[in-house]
Amino acid sequence: MILLFMLIHLNLKSQPRYIDPLKLTWRDYRGFVQPDSGFAAYTRSNVSMSVDTSLKSKSALQFKVTFLPDSSWVDWHALSKHSTAEVDSLFRHELLHYYISIIVFKKIKKAFKDFRFVNHHDFKKNLQEALNFYIPFAKEQQEMNIRYDFETKHGREGAKQKYWDAFISRSTDSLKNINISPAGE
Repeated sequence: MILLFMLIHLNLKSQPRYIDPLKLTWRDYRGFVQPDSGFAAYTRSNVSMSVDTSLKSKSALQFKVTFLPDSSWVDWHALSKHSTAEVDSLFRHELLHYYISIIVFKKIKKAFKDFRFVNHHDFKKNLQEALNFYIPFAKEQQEMNIRYDFETKHGREGAKQKYWDAFISRSTDSLKNINISPAGE
């Protein structure tokens, strides 16, 4: 049984990675449906920070944005009860969750250009400075996703969804000159 699980895990597990949002499809949603969630779909993406063990310069920090296919899911049974337009609208709503991660990542990358360690030789202080830099962005991402779902009622409030569509579009346009390669590279 364990061997079978490991084989399935190795063959089916999709690594979290950046996916161009214009190429993202429902097929990328490979996670297990959470039937008690009350939702027909869920998008999981994040902006992460990794730290090199030396942490003597800012090049020891790296930030990246990822879509997590195995934590993102779609309830095909629930979607089958909706029109094509409603399914498309839901996908657009879920896609904007991913765009929120991309926007926050680009904000990090922009701000990281000015980041400097105060003391290059003290690992603990450098780690604290790195966390102090990163945590506000992580909170911003979380709060923006919560506010987005609350205001749009998970995509069901059309006028608010249009507002967020425009807001995300303006935000991505304002950051379009910042490429998506991991910050720190």
